[in-house]
This record gives sequence, structure tokens and C-alpha cells, in this order.
Amino acid sequence: MSAQTKVNLSVKAVYVGASVDEAEHPVSLINDNRTTASKYWSSYHGDEFFGQYEYVELRWEENNDFLEINAYWATADENLLLPTDAYVAWWNGHDWQRGATLAEADGNGLSATPVEKSCNRLRIYMKSDKACGLRELKLFGYLGEGCQPAVLTDQTSRAFDEENPPVLAPQVKLPGDEQEDPIWNWTLPDGSTAQTATVVARLAGTYVAEYQRQCGRVTTLEYKVFDPSVSYRWEDHPYNPTLNYDFRWEYPKLDPPSKGMLPENVGMTGHMDGQWWACGWGSSRSKNKYLTDLAIENLLKKMDEDFAFFRDEFGWPPDKRARNGYFSTVYIVGSGINGDHDYTQLGGWQSATNYKGSSWPMVYISYYPVACFDPAFTYDSYRKMNVNDAVSQQNACVHEGIHATFADLDGCKNSAWFHEGGNTWLQGEAELVKSGKAPTSMGWLSAGNMIAPFMPIECYSGWLQDDSFGGPSAEGVNMYGNSGQICTWRKLLGGVQYGELFPHFLSEIMGRGSIPWIWRYCKSRVLEGMADSLGNEQMRHLIMEYRARQAMIDVGQWSQACKKLLDDNWLAQVEQEWSPYWKKVKPWPMTPYVNMYKCDEVDSLGWWYPEWRTTPGWSGANQIPLHTTGRKGDLVSVHFKPLGKNMVAMLCYRTKKGDIYYSEPVQGEGDVLMRLVDEPANKVVILVVCNTDYIYKGEETRKAHFDYRLKMGENVYQPAKAQLKWYDYSRTITDTEFITGIADGAEWQEAARFKLEPLRTVVRRGESLPIHMTAVSQWQIPVQLYSQSGQLVYQQGFLHDGDFLVPADIAPGLYILKGVNGSESHSVKLVVR
Repeated sequence: MSAQTKVNLSVKAVYVGASVDEAEHPVSLINDNRTTASKYWSSYHGDEFFGQYEYVELRWEENNDFLEINAYWATADENLLLPTDAYVAWWNGHDWQRGATLAEADGNGLSATPVEKSCNRLRIYMKSDKACGLRELKLFGYLGEGCQPAVLTDQTSRAFDEENPPVLAPQVKLPGDEQEDPIWNWTLPDGSTAQTATVVARLAGTYVAEYQRQCGRVTTLEYKVFDPSVSYRWEDHPYNPTLNYDFRWEYPKLDPPSKGMLPENVGMTGHMDGQWWACGWGSSRSKNKYLTDLAIENLLKKMDEDFAFFRDEFGWPPDKRARNGYFSTVYIVGSGINGDHDYTQLGGWQSATNYKGSSWPMVYISYYPVACFDPAFTYDSYRKMNVNDAVSQQNACVHEGIHATFADLDGCKNSAWFHEGGNTWLQGEAELVKSGKAPTSMGWLSAGNMIAPFMPIECYSGWLQDDSFGGPSAEGVNMYGNSGQICTWRKLLGGVQYGELFPHFLSEIMGRGSIPWIWRYCKSRVLEGMADSLGNEQMRHLIMEYRARQAMIDVGQWSQACKKLLDDNWLAQVEQEWSPYWKKVKPWPMTPYVNMYKCDEVDSLGWWYPEWRTTPGWSGANQIPLHTTGRKGDLVSVHFKPLGKNMVAMLCYRTKKGDIYYSEPVQGEGDVLMRLVDEPANKVVILVVCNTDYIYKGEETRKAHFDYRLKMGENVYQPAKAQLKWYDYSRTITDTEFITGIADGAEWQEAARFKLEPLRTVVRRGESLPIHMTAVSQWQIPVQLYSQSGQLVYQQGFLHDGDFLVPADIAPGLYILKGVNGSESHSVKLVVR
């Protein structure tokens, strides 16, 4: 039925295209409701095409009743002439049918042609002795309304079989169970078409079924018919555009500050200047005996050196103050700045001051981190404690300085998680480049990324105690009671925002320039901002690639570091981090694999379901190990039935040699299949189930879990035990429960606990001692060297595994090496020669 109000249907079109569409004179100008002589579409694309028919095309969601065509021709260009022939073509559901010839143009270049036709697509064909142009195309008639689309359903992922090719047969459901003569159009992988209700898939590739209702509404269904013997290669699916940016393009050369400190009124009574950084204090600095000139001097030296490296090696700009000729600034908290004279308070954070109506990021640091830059500061009489974390405190000052740089960039305004993860990524990347070695470890809080892949990518504070997830800017996290903040998160996973894995993945896949690109162009949130350039399909593909590579530990130069994160935290018990807490949770022994159980509902024979609390959040994934025949050449399959939206599944495995194979991803319900090109390690393959949502919509997104069901198919027996290290492909792993069918509740591989593991326990003075640590739950770990009498001799802070520098000036003898992980510690004896 048509609305009986005559309108210009051109402006209602949902698609406008043309045989020629050049940027200078685009086809989008033909339905902007303006007939300006200087704004027009041109069919010109070279003199050699003069005299050739060209066309413009418009489409609508359903059939409209057309009454009159008004074509406003353009002749402002020497290559454009009025048409010698122009006509309308109507789409009949299968083909283009020639309609009326357009009337000859009048003195104003207008062809007004009456018509009488109902359709959802039309074209205007035209030619002249040169090219043609259109200022505007107005199509008058009645707009169709009330045509509801058909619904097409089917299993859209199919395995190609040359001997028994699959038949593609969409099931059609019409609104209100109406009946009508269908209009089918298929596009086949070789470009050919079909007009039947079903198609036999004799080729591998993409098949698109299009069903058009008699009232003009079109529904499409896309099939993927793939060869299960061919491994899916990520390299065959590059991202376009490549996300790459270098801030040196924007700031090619910046000179050191020449204007001094920002002339703001904050109560500063003194300052010390470095090359790029300065430190200011108020009148109470003198009351704190640990705020020595040497401490401040070394603080500025550290900041100048580290930020010079970020700037010169990676191209990161300094903060807003330095970009405007002022010193990047550290203010000492409690020294009298802004009237705060509590000179023994603790802490440090990035903040900002207001000067002339503008925000100027800077860093507030209390006496303690500043004093840690003075080698003589070994005991704090205010706290009555030995100083055992000096290097950690020094690194934390740099961390806050990076926040000051990030604070005034254009990107990530609603992505607090990336302000932390991007920060630790930058520090980790800098350490890697300085070392000149391949990375063997990653920041410890990246463990949450690897061992709990069900958590969203954009997540602050991880998996909360009510089984929801912290939002991109800590939505749902903060809770307070009479005694202060209440813990709402879980141990280790609560620090997932400090994890470096996702930026390292992007850096490996797209290049290091992808991270500055995010800070430049992702104005609000990261994934949604990336999708603005990559588009919906590529963004979802990127999330799936991240999750599948994660399952295979296929992350380029960071693969060894990712494996260590799993090894070092294997089966460590996770529960609420500290008291007071919000909810007491059932402990979770950490494993990247999900527990699967047989369904016991009616008509559920053969189906399996995952442990609900660890089902994927938005952009999260589950990894399900599956026992198979393991025979080379066998086809293995699992039927995947998502209960949530936007879910994808993919099989993958490694061989004993470490070769990696991936199956074709399956979107929505269907059989996930792959042929075993080689024997999987331990005859186990991994099914990765992923949600690909990338837009955060608030509480509904933050609290969502995406459930699913599985049924074992060809040559797949059952899910494997989640508490075994199936990723450790070079080892022989036995799932006793699978062999005997008896679950005795035993943990088959030892759970990790915090432990300090030096490479050797006998060292020489002045040498470097490689240190490895397991089950770390803090961002930084202080490692201390004590004499037999208990005196602290030396300490060093670690962001990840690294080298402990044994002092060259200590006496030979027996020492104690101690690592501190929050409330936990572990010590080993060390002989120094």
C-alpha cells in the first residue's frame, strides 16, 4: 500500500550508485534536493568513453509508485553535453527492463517525463556525443509503506564436497504466514547467477541468496562453502585501511621548554628544572627531611631520560605543557602546593590544573616516591618501615608522567582501561627496544588477558564478584562503605586494565603505529573507534583473530611471553582480593579453558553446556579442548548452537612440532569443521567460541554473558579436561578422566603459587642474575637482597621477569633474596662470591 501523499522519492532512497562515480563530481549530488549548476554528477571518465551509455541507480526498501521523472542535466563542463538518448530502466526482480524514453530537455536543462510504474529499483541510462551530467534527479510519486521483510534461515557454513555437493536451501518465513510467489536471485562464487529457490554448491566460496517479496522488500542470506582441508590463513585477510600513525607527522620537531614553568598560582615557593621536566614545591617542603635536592635531581634525570626515549625512538609527543614551551611538571604533594601541608601523606597520581580557562595535565607525587630517588633513603621514620620498593616507586613516577602525556591527546576519552594498558605497553615496549632482545616475559597483570579470555577486551577491574565485568572506564567497579572502598573485584584479574596483550597483538598484526593511531583517532572508546575506520565486518574479524591467536599462543615475538603467563599462573586460586569485599565468591582455579558439562534437560541428549560464570562477556571468548581421533586426514566437526547474539566459533590446533592450523570461522549456528592436515598434539583440538560485539552500551553490555551449546560431530569424542595444559603442545598429556570415565576431582597438574626463581643460587659480585616469578598478582614486584643479619643491602623493582643486578661493592657471603607480592613473599638463599 502506498501513502497517498506525493513526494520526491529520490531523497528517500537507501542506495544511490552509478556506473561512474568520481570524487570530484560524486553521484551523491543527484538527490541532495538542490539543482545548483556548479554541483553535479558527471559520467566523464576519459575521452575514450565518449558516446557510451552510463547510468545512475537508486534503490528503496520496498516498492514505490512512480508518476514523474524530472532530470536536471548538467552542461557546465566542456566534457558534458545534453543527452542524445536517455531512458528509465525498471527492476522486475530478476532483470532490468527498458521503460520510457526521457523527454527532451527544455531551455533550463530539465527533462520532465510522466511515468506509471511500481518498483523498488530504477536506473536512468544516458549517452551523448561526449559525457552526460546530472545536477539533480527528482522522482515524484507515492512512497510505499508497510511491506515487512521475509526471514531467511539456514545453516550458512558448509563444507565443500566435490562428490556430494551441499544443497543450499534457505527456509522462508513470511509475516503472518502470508503466501506469495517468491522472487529468488543468487550470486555464486564465480560471479554467475541463479533464480531458483535452492542451489547446489559445486564450488567453494561465498553464495548470496536474495529473496524479494512481491511488495519489493529484499532479504539476503550469505553462505560460506569452504574446503575443510584448507587451513584458514589470517594473512589472507589483511585489514584495510592499515591503522598507522606517527605523532612526529603532527609534531616534527619540538624544542626543549624555553618559557620556564607554567605561570599558574598554586602556592609554589621553589622549583628545580631539568631539560624537559621540572619539580615544584611549596613552603612545607623543608618540614620533610627526605625531600633532598639529590632525590629531586635524580627524579628529573629519570623523567628526562625515559621521556626522551619515548619521544626519540617511538615519536610520542611530550605533554601539553612541554608542547607549549613550558616544563612538564611534577608537584610535590603535601609540600604546600594548593594549600596542602600534610607533608607525610603518601601517593602519586596524574592530575591537571586550570590556567586561563584551560586544563593543563601534570603529576602530583608525595614525598615517598620522590625520596626513593635518593640512595640514602633506606628507612622511612614516618612509616617506621624499611624502604623496600624504591625502583618500583621510581617506575611509578614515569607511569604517571605517561598519563600526563595521554591526558591531553584526542583519543580514548572514555577508555580508562587503555590509559592503563596503553601506558604499561609503552613502558614494556621501551624496555624491549632498550634490551635489544626478543621478549621472554610480559607485565604480570597481562596474565588476566591470557588465562581468563572470557573477560571483555575493554575491561577495567576484570571479572567482578557478581559475575559481571568492569566497564571500559571502571563502570560498575567502585563501591564504598562506612570504612572506605569495598573490594568488588577478584585477585589478579582485578588488574586486567594494566594488561599489555591487546596492544601487543595490534602492534604485531598492524604495526607499532596502530597504538598512536588509537590515541589520535579513537575519540571515545577503542574498539568502536577502530570500527569507524575498519567497518563492522573487519572489526568483528579482528576480535575473532585476537581470540583464536590467543588460544594458539600465536602472537608473533610475544608468544613465549604469553605461554609464560599461563605457566606462571596455572590453576592459581582466584577469589575476592581483600576485605572488606562485596560478595564472597567460589574460588576459581585459573585455566584458559572452560568447564563443559552434559546437558540434562529434556531432548538434550548429546548436547554440552559451559560453566555459565565463565561464558564470554562482550568481545570475550571461551576455549574448549576436544578429544578427537587425531588421525591425519580425518574430518572433525562440532555443531555450534549460540544462545547469544553475534557469536562465532572456530577450530584450531597445534601439532607436536608446533605447526598451527585454523578452520573457517562459523558465524551463528552451524557445523564447525576442519580436516586434520596433520595429527594434533595429544589428539586434542581447541574450539574457540567468541562474541564479537565491540560497542559498549552500558549496563546491558557490561553484565552480559553469551551462552551456547555444543554437540560432538564427526571424529570428536567429548570435551577434554579444562585443568590440563593443552597449550603445551610439545609435552605428552594424559586425560585420565577421558580414558577411565572416572572423575576423581584431582588437579592433574600442580597449581601455581607465588615463587621467586633465580636462574642460579651462586653468583659473583657485579653480575646479572635472571629472575623468574610465578603467580604474581601485583603490577610491580620489589626484590630485595638482605644480609644474614637482616640488613637490606639492595633492592630492585620488576615489572616482569628480568635481570637482578648483584651489587659489585658487597662482601662475599650468604644472602637472602626476597620477593614481595602484596601480602605474599618468597625467599631463597643466595651465595655471593
